[in-house]
Amino acid sequence: MRAMRSNVCGFLVLAAISCADPKDQQPLPTLDLLQVLPAASRVEVGASIQLGAQRVTGLMATNVTRSVKWTSDDEKIIQVTYDEEAGAVATAVGPGTAHIKADDDGLSAQAEFVVDAAVAALELDTGLFEIARGTSKHWGAMLIGEDGGKRELDKGTWGSSEPAVATVDGKGVVKGVAVGQATVTLTRDGLTTSQPVFVRDWTLESIDARVVGGTTLLAGASAPIRVSGAFSGGHSQDISGLFTF
Repeated sequence: MRAMRSNVCGFLVLAAISCADPKDQQPLPTLDLLQVLPAASRVEVGASIQLGAQRVTGLMATNVTRSVKWTSDDEKIIQVTYDEEAGAVATAVGPGTAHIKADDDGLSAQAEFVVDAAVAALELDTGLFEIARGTSKHWGAMLIGEDGGKRELDKGTWGSSEPAVATVDGKGVVKGVAVGQATVTLTRDGLTTSQPVFVRDWTLESIDARVVGGTTLLAGASAPIRVSGAFSGGHSQDISGLFTF
């Protein structure tokens, strides 16, 4: 009886919908929007980025890069040009944050650009760089902008003068191969910096493993484990790279 009553109610609902006055039925909204691609970018002064614009109507996307009107809200930071051969191109001219806007038949969209000052120099972490033979250690590096600001290294080429003593990979991780001294060099877009690395014959005496950020975690959360090694002579070093958990 309950099942029959449920079915009857379902039929009544369907009947009410089908019998409704068409003028009372709300049409489904039709998607109509404009997009600028890429929607956000971080670049350095002097860099150029190709832009595109598309109009999405329903399930169709149409390339309207050629027909939209391109403007910048701050031409001291980012400028935009368009020609038939090169298309739409954004050029970073000064540090800061600005937006490039596209307008097309009543619709508009914009892309945000964060422009960093051009790099004037590279900087490796200062201080004596020592590692125990057979261990690895990351060598941090910073970019120094023409405005004096510093930011993390984004790209670069690493090298070692004595791979038999110490090697360095593409992420700046130095490995001590044999006791001795080598020079590690970082190069980026014509800029170079280098510092010596010393590989020591230290003896590992104890290790200490700890969760970064404390021992209390929320359910489903994760945190890295950092392993510190205590070596002979009172030396200590992060040796997390030697372990797999």
